[in-house]
Amino acid sequence: MKKIIKSIVAIVLLQFCSGSFAQDLKYTQYFYSNPLKVNPASLGMNTDFKTILNYRTQWANVDKGFSTASFTAAFPLYFKNQNQKMDFGLTVLNDKAGAFNKMDFSLSVGYNLKVSESGFLSFSVIGGYVQKSLDQASLTFDDQYVLGTYDAANATSANISRNTLGFVDLGFGMMWYMNDAASKLNAYAGFSTYHLNKPNETYIDGQGTLPMLFGFQTGVKIKGANSKVDFTPNVNYIYQANNQNLAVGLFIDYHVAETSKLRLGLWYRTSDAIAAMISFDHNYFMFAYSYDMANANLSNQVIGLNTHEITLAYKLNMAKKKGVDSAPSIF
Repeated sequence: MKKIIKSIVAIVLLQFCSGSFAQDLKYTQYFYSNPLKVNPASLGMNTDFKTILNYRTQWANVDKGFSTASFTAAFPLYFKNQNQKMDFGLTVLNDKAGAFNKMDFSLSVGYNLKVSESGFLSFSVIGGYVQKSLDQASLTFDDQYVLGTYDAANATSANISRNTLGFVDLGFGMMWYMNDAASKLNAYAGFSTYHLNKPNETYIDGQGTLPMLFGFQTGVKIKGANSKVDFTPNVNYIYQANNQNLAVGLFIDYHVAETSKLRLGLWYRTSDAIAAMISFDHNYFMFAYSYDMANANLSNQVIGLNTHEITLAYKLNMAKKKGVDSAPSIF
């Protein structure tokens, strides 16, 4: 029975990675964990030289589930007039799903422009190279079962023409944000799109196009009267190949001191889960942990469909180093 379940999972994953209903990775911590893969223009809101390590494990009880590790670096470069800056970003990502493995190397370049006293517009392009591989030896197929017994020596009609493939992947993002230290209300709204070139990612003969992904992000930061507690309701919406994912959430920030804060986050995702996060943010580092609990429709089918995500970041304030006035980050 265990082998049959693994066979079913392998076939589903094969379809998933062949473009039949391919979907991108989804993060719980959004801009915390891998900002370039949510909206590359979000780097416009960043005033720090920042390095981010993230690890995510999802649905470990289902044939070892999904595991994703990534490294992100962000570098803002201010111009002399202090009203404009360039943003550079790098992401290296490794994603494993059963017999499938993906390496993604992405670079981003953005331009950030001050359009009012506290309003900014940011535009960014992202491009990279993706390499995928498939371990066929670990796959089993239904025609390898004879009278209910599996034998790896049995021939299969599965048509897998190659074990590795690679392609260039392109995307774009834009972000408007208002960030004023004196205001009780700050906000952001962004749009991003990925796979503009619709790369072919199938392991079998034919065309398996990776469909374009569209993302919308928005939030409002409401500062508490005593400057101790802030609230940030936020929305993240993803649309890809007639599939959509809406996450509605809330951040609650408690300022422990001028240079540090404790943050609690809670989201409801319409497609699959309820998620909670706790993080500690300091001048030079940030640590965050989140936990996703699958909704009843999924958890009633398979036990243990839970997700853990950990993020660790190190940062240096480049605005302060360059003598540029900057409000506290919306995030």
